[in-house]
Amino acid sequence: MFTGSADELPEVDDQQADEARAAEAADAEAARAAEAAAEERRCRLCKIIVELDRVVAAREAGYAAGLFTMLHSDKMAKSDLLVGVPREQSEWRPAFRCLHA
Repeated sequence: MFTGSADELPEVDDQQADEARAAEAADAEAARAAEAAAEERRCRLCKIIVELDRVVAAREAGYAAGLFTMLHSDKMAKSDLLVGVPREQSEWRPAFRCLHA
C-alpha cells in the first residue's frame, strides 16, 4: 500500500495506461456477457414454465401430453415440441404409453 503524498506517486507511462484501460474494458465486456447469459437462462426458464402449463392443460383436457426438445435445438428458432395424444383413440395407444413411460 502506498503511504506517500501525491507528489511521490510513480510515473505511469502510456503503455501501462493503455494496458490498464484494456483490462478495464475486458472486465466490463465479461460482466456484460455474464449478464446476457443470465438473462438468456431466465428467459428460457420462463418459456419452459409456460410450456409445462400447456402440458398440464392438455392432460386436463383428456390428452396424454409431453414436452420435448428437438436434437440440435441450438441451430433452430423453434425447438420445443408439445406433443398431445388423445387418450380415447385406440390407434394412439403406443404413443400414449411413450408419453407416460
